[in-house]
Amino acid sequence: THVANAHKVPKDLDMEKFAADLKKLRIESGLGYGTGQNSRTGNINPGSPNFLDGHEFIPPGPGDVRGPCPFINVMANHGFINRSGKNVPVFVIPELATILFDLPSAGFVPIANMAVFDGQAVVQPNGETLLDIDDLWNRPGEERDASQVFPNPLLVLTDERLNKPSGCEGCPVANDEKFVDIRYTVDEDLLQQILRFTDENGHLTLAHHTEFLKERIMDSRENHFFLLSEESQEVAAGQYTLPVLILGEDVADFSFAPASNIEGLWRFFRFPEGYAPRSVRFGDAFDPIEYERFRQENNEHNLEVVHEALEAPLPTKEEKTKLRGAVKVATM
Repeated sequence: THVANAHKVPKDLDMEKFAADLKKLRIESGLGYGTGQNSRTGNINPGSPNFLDGHEFIPPGPGDVRGPCPFINVMANHGFINRSGKNVPVFVIPELATILFDLPSAGFVPIANMAVFDGQAVVQPNGETLLDIDDLWNRPGEERDASQVFPNPLLVLTDERLNKPSGCEGCPVANDEKFVDIRYTVDEDLLQQILRFTDENGHLTLAHHTEFLKERIMDSRENHFFLLSEESQEVAAGQYTLPVLILGEDVADFSFAPASNIEGLWRFFRFPEGYAPRSVRFGDAFDPIEYERFRQENNEHNLEVVHEALEAPLPTKEEKTKLRGAVKVATM
C-alpha cells in the first residue's frame, strides 16, 4: 500500500537539485515569495523569524479528526493543513514534507497517490483530491502492526473483548467502542517503553528506537493475530527513524533528539516550542544531501533488524524483566 516503500526517495532523484531547490525555497520564503494565501500550501511563512508564527499548537476540538501518522496530525494541530483534519488536499502533504521536515516531496507523492488508490482520498467534481486524515486508519492504508505507540488492532479479537455485553448501565465498554478506543489511543505502556531509554543528557537516539523496534516486534509475535507483511516490514523500518531525525536539534548529528520533543510528539502531536527545520535554523551549514543519506541508511539498517526480530527466539518473561527492569511490557 501507500507506505510500502517507507517514504523511499526514487533512486533517480537528483539530490543536488533537491538541495538547490530547498535553498531557493528558504530564500524566497524569507522574501515573502511562494507563501501566504496565494501559495499552493496555504498561509505558510517558513521565512518568519519564528517558524511557527501563525501556526501555534491548538489541540483538536469536538468533531476534529486525527489519523495514525503523527506528523500529519502535527500538520493539523499547527494549522498547516485544515485543523479539523477533514477535506485536506492530499497532494499538499508531500509539499509539506519538504517545507516542514527538509525531506524530498518525491518520497511522499506515492503515499498521496495510494491514498487515492485505497479510496481514502477522493477526487472531487472540481478535480481536487481531498482526504479526511482519520480514513488513514482504514486498511489497507497507513496504519500497520508494530506501531511505536498504537496497539496492534487485532488484539481486540479476544474472548474477553468480543463477548462483552452492550447497552446496559454499568456494563463494560461494548465491542465497537472498545475497538475504536484500542486502535486510536496512544498506549501508555508502549510510550514508556520508548521513554525508558532516555539517557543522562535527556536524549533519545536512533539506536534506542532501533532497539525498541526489535523488542516491539518480538513482543507482538506472542499474539497469534500479529501480522507483518513484507511491505509492512519496510513501513516499520522507516517509521522508527523519523521522530529522532525530524525533532533533533543538531546541525550535523542526526542520531539523537531531546526526549521531551519525542514525548510531546506522541502525547500531543505537536512541534516543540521554537521548532524550525534545520534548513531554516542553520541555513547553509545544514547539508540536506547528508541528511537524506543518513535517513536511508538508517531505514536499511532497521529493515535488517526487523528481519532478525522475526526470526529470533522469543525471550522468557524473566529475560524481559532482566533486560527492561520495572517498565511494564505492553501486551499489544
